[in-house]
Amino acid sequence: MFCPKCGNKIGEGARFCGKCGNPVPESPGGQTGAGETIRQEKKSGGKTLQPGKKQPVTAGIAVAVIVTAVVLLLVFTGVLGGPSIREQWGADYPELVKLLEDQGITRMNEVKNVKELNLENDILGNDLSILAEFQNLEKVNLSSSSAGDFSVLLTLPKLRDLDIRYCGGISDEVLYEMTQLEGLGISTECEDLNDLALVFELPNLKKLRLGGYRMTDISALVRLPELEEFALEGGSVRDISVLSSLKNLKDLQLRRCGEIENLRIVSEIESLEKLDISYTQITDIRFLASLENLESLCLEGCWNIENIDVLSELENLKELSFQAGEVRSLQPLEDLKKMEILTIEDIADLSNLRILAQMKNLSSLTLGTSDELNNGEKIEIDWAVLSELKNITKLHLDFNGGTVETFEGLSGLSGLEHLALGHGYLGDMGCIAGLKNLKSFRVQDAIVKSFSDCSGLPDLREIYLNTYELNDFSELTRLNNLEVLTIKDDDMTDLSFLFGLRKLRELNLESDGVKDLTPLSKLQELEVLRLSGEELDDLNPLSGLSNLRKLTLTGNGIVNLEPLAEIKSLKELTLYFCAEVEELGSLSELENLRELELRYCDNISDLEPLAGLTDLKVLILYQSRGVHDLNPLSGLKNLEILDLGGCSVEDLRPLSGLKNLKWIAVPNDNMDTGVLPKGVDIQWY
Repeated sequence: MFCPKCGNKIGEGARFCGKCGNPVPESPGGQTGAGETIRQEKKSGGKTLQPGKKQPVTAGIAVAVIVTAVVLLLVFTGVLGGPSIREQWGADYPELVKLLEDQGITRMNEVKNVKELNLENDILGNDLSILAEFQNLEKVNLSSSSAGDFSVLLTLPKLRDLDIRYCGGISDEVLYEMTQLEGLGISTECEDLNDLALVFELPNLKKLRLGGYRMTDISALVRLPELEEFALEGGSVRDISVLSSLKNLKDLQLRRCGEIENLRIVSEIESLEKLDISYTQITDIRFLASLENLESLCLEGCWNIENIDVLSELENLKELSFQAGEVRSLQPLEDLKKMEILTIEDIADLSNLRILAQMKNLSSLTLGTSDELNNGEKIEIDWAVLSELKNITKLHLDFNGGTVETFEGLSGLSGLEHLALGHGYLGDMGCIAGLKNLKSFRVQDAIVKSFSDCSGLPDLREIYLNTYELNDFSELTRLNNLEVLTIKDDDMTDLSFLFGLRKLRELNLESDGVKDLTPLSKLQELEVLRLSGEELDDLNPLSGLSNLRKLTLTGNGIVNLEPLAEIKSLKELTLYFCAEVEELGSLSELENLRELELRYCDNISDLEPLAGLTDLKVLILYQSRGVHDLNPLSGLKNLEILDLGGCSVEDLRPLSGLKNLKWIAVPNDNMDTGVLPKGVDIQWY
């Protein structure tokens, strides 16, 4: 028997396809998958139960109880939910699986419940075909995707909102067919989109987000009178008068549009609830007074605003971000009692935060000190006020070079889930102990004195530490539920604290002091590993990481790649600045490899070991100057992206048969690219 959806052969008695998770239908006529006709006469306890004859009620109850028990058992064990998404997709799409699991989607037949996906920053790479599995998808963010083919989007009947900003691959033909779209994000630099006017012809469009510096005229918006959201980032637009005709506009974003001549036109859009005019040349914001419905206002990067008195009139504001550098008084903030998300940059004093005292609904707070404190000046923090804000779950404090000797006041923020501290001389990070709801902790570019206590943190899943002078990380071993860990600190030498972190799925380490990788051998759940350092000469501890999908190695100390041959699960491998690596023979064992990057690996010349890696889709050889012969690549039939920038290649003829090749970078513009397959996008260095 075969699955009607994917064609996979199904074993006798199976209820779900082992490949795609599709339920196995019963055969017509009430037959089982094995083709046996269900008999009209059913045996029970050695007696024939005849149709039409009343049977004892107790027998029916017993059967019902047994059936119920079996169903409950199947549900409990996950059988009725089909295979897990980690079993099915974990090897090829680990980041997608993590994203789905975070949404509570763990089994294949639950995929049908997914209505929204945020896949920005190229989570799916250049192949979007997996999206065909999400037939109920209504909204998807694919911004910055490297995909060259977006036609799979036409197979999603319920798709209503699509973001493909900073992508190069969508064509006029695909966009023309997507008439059902109500929301669209797209870049004016989209290489394959020849006619941007198509955007203004989409009949149901209510949300339009444009990115890119080619946009100079937005007068065509008059054709979209029902528009409720409009965003433009980086355009050279001067005249925005057309916006006054959009009577239904609720969300307006004009980020980095520094050439707009008259922003006061915005005051005529009384329906506005959200306004972002960050990084513009605005100095006077009094015109905002008429926007009584405004709930969100972003003034980031508007350094020349001196007077914010008008904010006291915007009583419905729930979200606000601005630069306080030139502002004469922050007193108007006291009246914003509905505030939920507040960001203030360049604030001169953290010792008196009474302006926040009435913001009882505040859940997210970001405060960044001014440049005046960048000489190591001591910073006092008004913890008393902060501890009164019981709804805060997210706190980000940036000290801009100042010194904070103690964080004891953090203990009053018991509901904190996300904490970030940065850019300063900080004391003891043991301050986080006891924050039992903490899920993520981040220290960015800071000198840290010590890390004395990590107890009482059962929910902590992610830590990012970019520190200096912190050489003792032993306390981290207490965090046995940690899943993602990043440490960037050249004073780190001992990794023994990793022995206790058995649930780690992602580990990123940058340190020139680390030499012994033995503790990594115990991290059997690890899926993503990035290592950077000049002393990484022994990779043997990595050989047993059987779940590793993505590995990045950086450093001149790396010579021998043989231990990598044992990691059969690898899908993506990247080597940066590995100038001592000369031989790739061990990579021939990695038959599941999909992406291989060899950047600045000057001594690599022989690509023969790659000849058998027929699943390769991406091969980056950038600045690997020893590469000159491409003949070993002639059989890589699935290759889609090839970067030869900086290589010593002279002859591209071995690539002529690579019919799936979509993009190639060649060393210079003197090469004969006519031998390449038709339709390949070519870039010259």
